Amino acid sequence: MEIEDMLRDNPEQADAFSAAGKYKSIVIEALAGTGKTTVLKLIATKLVRDKKRVLYLAFNSEIVRATAIDAKGHYDCYTAHGLAYRNVGPEIIKKFQDTQEKFLLGRDLKKHLNVPKKFVCQDFIPVDSKDELAELSELLEPKKKGTEHSATDLRAIPGSVLLESIEWMFTHFQKSDQLTLDREFVANNLETSLDWPWCVLGFAKSELVIDFVWGRVCDYWRRTIDINDIDFPLSHDAYLKIWQISKPVLNYDAILFDEAQDADPLMMDIVQNQRAQVIWCGDSQQQIYSWRGAINTLSKVERSIEISITTTQRFGEPIAAVANAFLSPLGGLQLKPNSNIESTQNFLNQDFGGWNEPVELELFRTNSALLIRFVALVANGYSPRVLCDLDKLRRLLEGLISVARDEATSVGPFAVFADFSHLINYVNKLSRRKMKQRQAIVPSWLPDTVILLKLEIPHVGNIFECPPPGRRTFNKWYALLNAIDNAKGFDNERNFTLATAHKAKGLTCDVVWVHSDFVGWSVYDEPRTIEDATDRLRKFRDTTNGIASAEEEQRLCYVAVTRARTRLIHSFNIIGLKEMNEIERIDDCGGPIDVKDVLPTLDWVRQMLSEIDTHQSNCSPPQVLEYRVRFTGWTKLGGSPQQFRFDVTMDKNDKPRSLVIQNVPTQLVEVVREVFEQLTSGSMKDGIDLPSLTSAALRDLEIARKYCVANGTLIEWKISEHLWQVSIWDANDPNSWINLPFSKRGLNVSHLSKYSGDFEVCQRLVTLISEGLQQS
Repeated sequence: MEIEDMLRDNPEQADAFSAAGKYKSIVIEALAGTGKTTVLKLIATKLVRDKKRVLYLAFNSEIVRATAIDAKGHYDCYTAHGLAYRNVGPEIIKKFQDTQEKFLLGRDLKKHLNVPKKFVCQDFIPVDSKDELAELSELLEPKKKGTEHSATDLRAIPGSVLLESIEWMFTHFQKSDQLTLDREFVANNLETSLDWPWCVLGFAKSELVIDFVWGRVCDYWRRTIDINDIDFPLSHDAYLKIWQISKPVLNYDAILFDEAQDADPLMMDIVQNQRAQVIWCGDSQQQIYSWRGAINTLSKVERSIEISITTTQRFGEPIAAVANAFLSPLGGLQLKPNSNIESTQNFLNQDFGGWNEPVELELFRTNSALLIRFVALVANGYSPRVLCDLDKLRRLLEGLISVARDEATSVGPFAVFADFSHLINYVNKLSRRKMKQRQAIVPSWLPDTVILLKLEIPHVGNIFECPPPGRRTFNKWYALLNAIDNAKGFDNERNFTLATAHKAKGLTCDVVWVHSDFVGWSVYDEPRTIEDATDRLRKFRDTTNGIASAEEEQRLCYVAVTRARTRLIHSFNIIGLKEMNEIERIDDCGGPIDVKDVLPTLDWVRQMLSEIDTHQSNCSPPQVLEYRVRFTGWTKLGGSPQQFRFDVTMDKNDKPRSLVIQNVPTQLVEVVREVFEQLTSGSMKDGIDLPSLTSAALRDLEIARKYCVANGTLIEWKISEHLWQVSIWDANDPNSWINLPFSKRGLNVSHLSKYSGDFEVCQRLVTLISEGLQQS
């Protein structure tokens, strides 16, 4: 088929195609799903026919690989880093290869760069703001009762804050178009790099601070590019920066830049300094990486002509309407739906935390909300693929646990807090500020920290009560740490994917659930019309300094909702939106569930479900676990919808054996008990009938016992009071014990169900048992 025939039904794409080759610089603004990459491939084919040397550039290596297959060698396809790697020189590449497995921990970098514990700014003149000075005073280590912080105390910046500023400046320099790391660059960016509240108090004006940070960043860069210094690894971004400083010349007639809205000043500098024709193609409203140095390149580059593509090839009217609800307040282009595609959008009127069946792609605003959902899915027998910054979340969790145990920590966000109550008071103060002014500047670690605190700490809204040390529990935090390890072990061939919106960019699925932790960051944090949302964003623009971040949050929501092709599930209460079907559960609009397809062999399960359905109750497909079946759903027997959950344990022949009532409304309890008595011919057993240890579990315990004895530890065990768990302890320290799950397959050492006593002792037990089983 001729290219012109392919474009006959897409006049906007045809306009972009016709402009190629006629102008020095072309900007193509193409909204979500409108076929940006497809258009660029067609343009590349046309230019090659005209005997042009063509370079296709993109950030996403997967897209580059797919495009290279279509190119068939007729034009070059690279990421920016791939292009630099080919041209930067063998000595630099050798250092990169020799150090690519290394990374610098914060404490190591602090030592190498000689960053002190505290840095006193003798020339510091505070900004006239009593609130911020009080904030700074609260962050400092508390003094004895009746004493106040001295003037010297208030002039000191913690070394951890300076280290974060140095790391930020180092990264920002690598993304910038700067050819030299001069003092002016540091002075202009220092306030941005400092954490709250030091960023607004005037510390960035201190000549001493500027000189200190400049010197350390220069030392950091010098040692990074030194081919003989193996203590400082050379990263992908570092060799790309080295290449940019060399002022490279690219031997092409045309450069096609895909996803150009995410280009940083460095790439913009390299491309604009070429003699080739440049076609910049992207979506300005998908620019969501300003926090790591990206700029809205499409608004800054020189252009001979600008072309818009607004008709999506991905979804129909209902999903386009939700996307436009975020585009309208931002101004600019609006999406046109594809009339040939049927799609739906459902409003899920539910806060994060309620159980719902998983869907193909679930998107989250925060890493911690994603991980909590991950734990819930794994507990119900699923093993989803996870796309988020797990290492960053692990560091945050480990730092939080250290502070909660009133221990010192080197984790950046928490290093300044003397104890747990200090952290809780500070979080409460920031939360109250957020309630008064939603776009108030707060530390980047706050959203994840608040969600994590809610798992273990008593709270009302986002205000926390600090429990005394003896009443602090960490079980759910340790479960999350275990979940992080589990997530790393899952392969990519999974039916369900959990991702943060930043990680999901470029992904599309038929069914997408945008979770409700986005709502508080959006202009639809309360029920609003599109007009009201537009006015709200305009007020942010007129009255606050946080407008850039406020607009980026709306763009992030736009990216999230446009990942769906046929069905979008969301919690944005957009008043007046057409075809917004409200649901209480994910499967409320999915049609009746055919239990025969779910449980073909367990007749008694179908009987249980049939009885439940006749009593104003709806049950999800039960989860068949080891020796038990779990039932979850909603009942209206009490008048208003209430969630229920109970387990039925089975014998070796998969027959019902005992009933475990966990969370069943009173009105439904008698129904469930009556059905169970019928199923077991009146031989119902009350409470939990604890199963015996399986032969595989006993085998694993014996293996673990022998390994522990060889390493100087004698372990003992007994059946736990919890279903399908075994309690294990050190015979010399019986007050410290752990619970591990077991099944027909043996012990599950990847999941610490519960622990009590000394954490270090418990952690050592887990490590020894795990090592023993691995070596067997």
